[in-house]
Amino acid sequence: MLAVKRFGVETYTPPSLRGLLWGFRDFLAWDGNKIAKDDTLWLCPTGDPIHPRWLSAQHLGDLLRAAVGRERPVCALLGTCGLRSIEVWRLRYRDVDMDLAHPTLRVWGKGRSGGKWRTVPLSKIAWTELLPFVEGKRPEDRILPWALVTLQLDVRTAARRAGLVASTHDLRRSFGRVAFKDAKVPLTTIQKIYGHASIDTTIRYLGLNLDDMTDGIAAFDRVMAEVA
Repeated sequence: MLAVKRFGVETYTPPSLRGLLWGFRDFLAWDGNKIAKDDTLWLCPTGDPIHPRWLSAQHLGDLLRAAVGRERPVCALLGTCGLRSIEVWRLRYRDVDMDLAHPTLRVWGKGRSGGKWRTVPLSKIAWTELLPFVEGKRPEDRILPWALVTLQLDVRTAARRAGLVASTHDLRRSFGRVAFKDAKVPLTTIQKIYGHASIDTTIRYLGLNLDDMTDGIAAFDRVMAEVA
């Protein structure tokens, strides 16, 4: 708390978010914690417009090739299944069905109380990366038993190794963009995988714009030209 005199009376005002974060960072640096050295983890909101990032399919492949050890299942679940980082962190062995024909994840959504449950198909890439982690464990055990901030740091580390800049949420957004633009997955299907209540949120995640709508009309015209 900061002491401030108002009308001759000393009162206390709460510190800013920036002050709190940098104070905590100084403490971590004093303690020798490596997280304090990563500048990208200590960015504060400035009020400026946010410009989200998307990775191409090629970049996602580069990231997966650069990831090592525990980074691999994290990057696969975010970038090829579209999960949130908190959803990856909450996964337990009982939530994963590794049946080869129809592998699925039972995902506990966002929110302090966990949001809603939904079932998400497991991609082949994520299935391969999870396989070493699911054998010989108790159903209640977490698949990735480390702190959420460590999970986020691992993604940034793998991205830097691949020559990229990416956060956990960038991978989630990139999944939808690649699914829609390259794999031609319907928007409503991506919405259900994401767990979005509104299709507008999904559209914003994918960064769709007038050019995308123009391409859609052009594709429709080509179909109609064959039958009209």
